[in-house]
Amino acid sequence: MKLVIRREAFAARFGGLQYAVRRSVALPGMDREFQRLWDFDLGGWMRRDVRGWHFDFIGERVSSPVAYAVHTDGRVGVTHGGLFLEIATSVYHLIESHAVLDQVASWQPWHEYAAGSDRMALVDHLAAQLDGLTEVAEASGPCARWLLGENVAIHEVLSYSSDVPRTRQLAVWARGQDGIGQIRAALA
Repeated sequence: MKLVIRREAFAARFGGLQYAVRRSVALPGMDREFQRLWDFDLGGWMRRDVRGWHFDFIGERVSSPVAYAVHTDGRVGVTHGGLFLEIATSVYHLIESHAVLDQVASWQPWHEYAAGSDRMALVDHLAAQLDGLTEVAEASGPCARWLLGENVAIHEVLSYSSDVPRTRQLAVWARGQDGIGQIRAALA
């Protein structure tokens, strides 16, 4: 019964919601900005795993090895056809994370990492060194965290893998020369 109620509530609140999310990424030799359409219409399956019931929604409109799902407790996740892997604490957290990602899409993705450096160690180091960098509570949770300042943004996420422990991934953006200068000074 809880599954039926959650699916109906999801469809009533989010059914028909679509929006594009811009993002910028650092690729070898170039930076690239693109956008992806997100669609919150219900899919057609429901599954139960050891942690409870979840159901699918369309999600990001791309060819993907994962399906997007909502757990009956409200968490959003992905599945490879098996276990539910949390990616956001709620649909609202996912939407807010998309808003921040879209906001920083015009910023420069950071890719000047030192050879052999532990990119994940940079998160705590940059957060401690950069003034004005604060966690965006509305877009953060145990599986994804946004740290945002006037000229620097950091997005730390757990991978969409069922490997245990899930690996942490990091993306950093700088807005203009001020942001680039702040990151370089923090890393010096």
